[in-house]
Amino acid sequence: MSPFFYLRNGGTLYLIANMKSIKKNTCPNPDLLEAFFKKRICSENQLQQIKAHLNHCNQCQATINELQRFFLIFEDEASKPVSSTAFRLLKQVVNDQVQITGILLKPVEPLNGHQSLDFYTDIVVSENPVNNNHIKYLECMPVEKDEVFLRIVKSCSTNESTCYVFAHKKRLYRNVTLQLHPSGEKFISDERGEIELGLYDINTLNNQIVTISLGD
Repeated sequence: MSPFFYLRNGGTLYLIANMKSIKKNTCPNPDLLEAFFKKRICSENQLQQIKAHLNHCNQCQATINELQRFFLIFEDEASKPVSSTAFRLLKQVVNDQVQITGILLKPVEPLNGHQSLDFYTDIVVSENPVNNNHIKYLECMPVEKDEVFLRIVKSCSTNESTCYVFAHKKRLYRNVTLQLHPSGEKFISDERGEIELGLYDINTLNNQIVTISLGD
């Protein structure tokens, strides 16, 4: 029996210790094992003791594996595409300070697990000044499961652009390399799908090919 089970309360996932399955002899308690897993143990002596214990205790090693599985589940549930959160910030921007562009990327071929993926580009929105209708359209833009949507905000004062990548599959926007043709310039997204494009001319991207190289 697993030493942990899961309890959902609304949108929150809790990890509950099944105390009956945890040995009561020399095994560290669940809180200590969790602190070890999260690298929050300050005492070097205590750290070495737990490491030595895990080398010969299959049950505690299983507990560590269960903790890892839980936190991966939690991270997966907590991470969401940046579409709504990032773009709500636009509503706080004065209209004449930014230009917004929406570029839909459609796969050249159906996605089949290749590490390098090519997409056709189609500029579907390009507006300056910005108004609430444009923002609403960008927020609600229908995107198919294998498509990618680029929402680009350009500062009218500096001419620098920030790109927010939206996709239903996290692997298509988190830690990816975006290669823009025909220039061949490459940009890397962070875990939220945000990319600083600098002074790149967005208008050159219409009816082009964009290559997305997957990260980890």
